[in-house]
Amino acid sequence: MSGNEILLNLDNNENLANSELISGLIELGKRDKDGKHDWNQHPITAKCLSDLKSRIPLMNSKNVI
Repeated sequence: MSGNEILLNLDNNENLANSELISGLIELGKRDKDGKHDWNQHPITAKCLSDLKSRIPLMNSKNVI
């Protein structure tokens, strides 16, 4: 899956399970080996990170680690 496909899936983050959201963000980071993008500022990933932070109290220890 390309980085653009991952971003398209992450844009629908409200419907993703915790593990899917975490895996998508990790895979997206792996696609940017040169560090060309600031994922904290990207509109889609910033929205996902905010959503992920709000889900932390509901996650199990495996997801949080």
